[in-house]
Amino acid sequence: MRIDGRMFFLGAAFMLLETKAVVQLALLFGSTWVVNSAVFFSALVLILLANLYVLKAQKGGLVWHYAGLFVLLAAATAIPLDVFLNGGVVWRYVVPCGLALGPMFFAGVIFARSFRDATDPDMAFGSNIAGSVVGGLSESFSMLLGFRYLLLLAIAFYVLSALFARGRGRAAE
Repeated sequence: MRIDGRMFFLGAAFMLLETKAVVQLALLFGSTWVVNSAVFFSALVLILLANLYVLKAQKGGLVWHYAGLFVLLAAATAIPLDVFLNGGVVWRYVVPCGLALGPMFFAGVIFARSFRDATDPDMAFGSNIAGSVVGGLSESFSMLLGFRYLLLLAIAFYVLSALFARGRGRAAE
């Protein structure tokens, strides 16, 4: 048995994305069950949209999806949360939600394409779950880095997922 490195690191990074989204939006809007429900609902909708996109889209490269993912993650890391405390509806609600949840669409597309193309789907799914456990354990680094910079660890995991794909000759698919 061999772990699928790409799927492993996709699982680890996604767990950090989800944690960051819950914490960021709870800090902005309050930590209520409504906010948490909205975050999880939005994450599930974005994953559904990513799967539908993969079903409809022609086979193409994941390079643009990784690029979109990295741009949104870099922006979410660079922009401090307190800039969203003032302003209109778009600036105060839409932009922070887009920064927190937008990467989930790109991550979902990368996951769905990788899973679809996996030669051993059982091992790919198991590797992803194992990566999710590592991502969950990695959330502890938020005490060292802070939640804002926890995305740096997610970026590192996504870079590793791309490198594992390159090792198999599939990074630019």
